[in-house]
Amino acid sequence: MTTRTPTTPNTGQDMARNATNTAATTEKTKQDNKTAINAADGITTKPMQANPTNKPKWPQQIKSAKSQWNKLSEAELLKVDGDPQQLAALIQKHYGLSPDVAKEQAKSFMQKQTA
Repeated sequence: MTTRTPTTPNTGQDMARNATNTAATTEKTKQDNKTAINAADGITTKPMQANPTNKPKWPQQIKSAKSQWNKLSEAELLKVDGDPQQLAALIQKHYGLSPDVAKEQAKSFMQKQTA
């Protein structure tokens, strides 16, 4: 014979807490997936914060990035969309640099663009 434990109805606070936890889990999953995709390409990167102020300007910055890293295609740079982590992954892939050196180059480039 199975005994059932009575459950209490969800309150508004419980529902809000669950929604917040779900959103946080979804964002973490997106970041994990991005890291997994990079790892599948043999590229290892540490998470970097994307600078949201770079995104609207990114199409104008592609020319500058292309002149600094001529092995990167315009299509690849468009996909980066101002994300320093993705830029570092491309630099590492095309130039055979260590993750730390590629990350530093991407970070330095992004800082110059916002200055």
